[in-house]
Amino acid sequence: MSILVSIPIPGFCLDYYVNGAVGFDSATCGRLPTDPCKTIKQALNNIPDGEVTIKIARGTYVESEFLIPVTVAGSVKNDITFEGGWNASFDNSVCNPENTIIIPGNRTAPPYMYLFEFNVFGDQQRQAALTLRCMKIQKTATGDITRAMINDADKGLAEITLFNIRLTGFADQNPIVFRSVDNGLLHADIEETVIDSNNGYTVISGDAYDSGTLQLTMKKSSLRNNGTQGKSTAVIFLGSRTGGIVSASVTNSIIAENSSSEDPPGFRLLTRHSNSELSLSMINTTIAGNSNSSAGGGPGAMGIYAFDGARCTIRMVNTIVRGNSALIGPDDFILDQDTGATLDFSADYSILGEYATKGSVSYNSTHEIDADPALNPTYHLTSGSPAKDAGICGYLTGGGPLYQYHRVAPYDDIDGDKRPGWGKLMGCDVGADEYRFPWILFNPATRGTRRP
Repeated sequence: MSILVSIPIPGFCLDYYVNGAVGFDSATCGRLPTDPCKTIKQALNNIPDGEVTIKIARGTYVESEFLIPVTVAGSVKNDITFEGGWNASFDNSVCNPENTIIIPGNRTAPPYMYLFEFNVFGDQQRQAALTLRCMKIQKTATGDITRAMINDADKGLAEITLFNIRLTGFADQNPIVFRSVDNGLLHADIEETVIDSNNGYTVISGDAYDSGTLQLTMKKSSLRNNGTQGKSTAVIFLGSRTGGIVSASVTNSIIAENSSSEDPPGFRLLTRHSNSELSLSMINTTIAGNSNSSAGGGPGAMGIYAFDGARCTIRMVNTIVRGNSALIGPDDFILDQDTGATLDFSADYSILGEYATKGSVSYNSTHEIDADPALNPTYHLTSGSPAKDAGICGYLTGGGPLYQYHRVAPYDDIDGDKRPGWGKLMGCDVGADEYRFPWILFNPATRGTRRP
């Protein structure tokens, strides 16, 4: 008689399973869908090195700290995915954040706890990746000081991906922290994610210093109804210093109805010290309906600052930054540069509101649409919006048979609605939404469907 023993091999992709309703925690649980762990933390403790997906059944999980194990020499668990939305038998999944909810355990006194702690330390041979998919991360306990996640690259290389996540209910702290230091490289990708109803300090804090590099991309995401408080805060803060480099891009996203009592509620971008750089590219993004109630002044949506010999570059295409409000200060954004620093701002085919500049800022806006974008309560375009068909889709280079088409606007919008297709030069809408005529109002048979 022969006995077949299954041994996980590092380097191969493995699945582990969690079901809070019927699972049982043990040192061997999670390897089979018929023997799931009860808690996510136990599954994390059991996984081998290599590429692993932890599949999480639908339900609500109250969990303590997940220390992603990439910090200990000789233990390089270097590619871990947490994926919610699975049914009890793990043969079907629906990627809806409301199906799998993770609630942090209640901690009311320091030290602060991060639900997901992902730190890559050591030399640049140390590489690790963390992906969160299809789940809601929600804080419910009053007075709980737990934060959602911290992601560190200290000399190492780290990659973090948030896909179809909803983050909500966090207060009195920075729920998401991205940090790169000492020649580390951290790449953060946020896609189809909703961050709403958090009320504290900065919601997403990204920082690169001591020659660290942070690369942040955000696509098809929404940051709405968050509140920030305290000096130097914002829904999104990006900073570089002491030789750090931050490169960020935001596409097809809506940043709206966020509020602040001291600083810009949307973006705060700050770079300082020579050899430090910060760049931000915005394409088809909508920033509107944000408010700053500070009596000390400040912009209603974005504050962009370059000091002490640093360099900052901002580029906007097909983007709306208008319809925000400030008690004292420009309603929409400020560009502030001191002597020795460089701040270059350019916008094309965009709708921009009230702004102010300080210092020798380079400001250039072409093909600007100076009009109210006429957005509806969800910050989508209305039928009379001047943003309709007013943007650039792409452009050509070369000549004759050697023409090359270069796409600028995404091929679809924040909701997945199609924009004008390949080869189109003009006629894409400005902002995150591509207007679609509401045919559903005239065809009762289509009621309940998403859009034609």
